[in-house]
Amino acid sequence: MVPVDSVERVGLRHVIENDDIDAVEKVLEERPDNYNKAITWNRRFNMYLEKMKSGNVFEVADVIRTLQVQENEKKLSTGERRLLGTARQILISEVMLVKNAEQQDIENWLNKFF
Repeated sequence: MVPVDSVERVGLRHVIENDDIDAVEKVLEERPDNYNKAITWNRRFNMYLEKMKSGNVFEVADVIRTLQVQENEKKLSTGERRLLGTARQILISEVMLVKNAEQQDIENWLNKFF
């Protein structure tokens, strides 16, 4: 347990609201140009890791979208593939809480974007 007085300091946040799911879906639907292709995989990995560490669900959705689109175009490195799996699990867990749904239902929801 985390003492309530320490919530801000340790970076805990509330689960997103049901209304935020639409914004998450917009992030997942977007297909911006991928300027990260020219960057080496390990630098991209660190960029994605920083986004995930931010705790921002929209940043996590951005990582998923970018890596999933890249995976569909060409193979990801092993590290990026693991990072994609971790990012997917983070988003799936949060959306499960928001929608009060089963994991498989949320995985199916996420997969429809790719």
